[in-house]
Amino acid sequence: MVENYSPDARPQTGLSSASLVFETDAEDGITRFMAVYLEDVPPVVGPVRSARVYFDDWANGMGAIFVHAGGNDDALAQLWHMPKIADVNEVRWEDQNYNPTVPFFARSPARVIPHNMYAFPPMVVAFEAHRHIAVAGTYPDALPHKIPSSPLHRPHGGVLDINFSWSDYAVQYRYDRASNRYFRYMGGVPHLEASTGHQLAPSNVVVLTANIAPDPYGGPSNPGAVYVQSTGTNAAYYFRDGKEFKGTWTKWHEGSRLLLLDDHGHAFKFNPGQTWIEVLPSNGSMSWTPGT
Repeated sequence: MVENYSPDARPQTGLSSASLVFETDAEDGITRFMAVYLEDVPPVVGPVRSARVYFDDWANGMGAIFVHAGGNDDALAQLWHMPKIADVNEVRWEDQNYNPTVPFFARSPARVIPHNMYAFPPMVVAFEAHRHIAVAGTYPDALPHKIPSSPLHRPHGGVLDINFSWSDYAVQYRYDRASNRYFRYMGGVPHLEASTGHQLAPSNVVVLTANIAPDPYGGPSNPGAVYVQSTGTNAAYYFRDGKEFKGTWTKWHEGSRLLLLDDHGHAFKFNPGQTWIEVLPSNGSMSWTPGT
């Protein structure tokens, strides 16, 4: 779980290495990321923050090692009943945080608490492997790939705007024909990877529409908690090769995989490279301006 509180949590470290990144509302219009690492495990990821029930659901469907720092009351209670998840919760290690025998997390002196917690994924993976916990996950086969479109068949430009709440959390993707990627902006400025200074630019962008409601079980410390739809079926929009495609997403229950389907009900095929999955609550908005 990677924090996105503006401006204290930005820029984040490790997002550029993720195969998938989920983004949706965490509370009060503030978005949060769940970065999924399949091919490349970066040395450091962060800032790390707390879990929510819908992030639990998506992680559970992937059989993931789920790294987070605490969570809402209902999210933490739910994790005890998700045996497919290898749960790595920083709060459990709080007293041993600076013990070199448990070096999963550390706080950066360059940022203020609570926006300075970082995780070390290779150490987490090694620890889980030592415990004979499966670390391969179950998600790659749910994202089939295709050959990217040739430059002759790509449009010039194209802009995707996604509004979760207010301007600090406004997302924009600008399609680049030459690289066949979508350059990401957050709060009106390029969204950068802290470790390199390079702008994030996924090969595919997915927008999943979702219902949203107040979460009465989030706990007294988080009165602004929300519940974002993570199971059932709803509309999906795919952005690939500079073009928009429509379909649906389906997740039958909290333990099943998230299925991304085209308008014929078949698995949508993506270009190789990073994919961002924007889960847009019903109180948000989206607009796509096609290129030429």
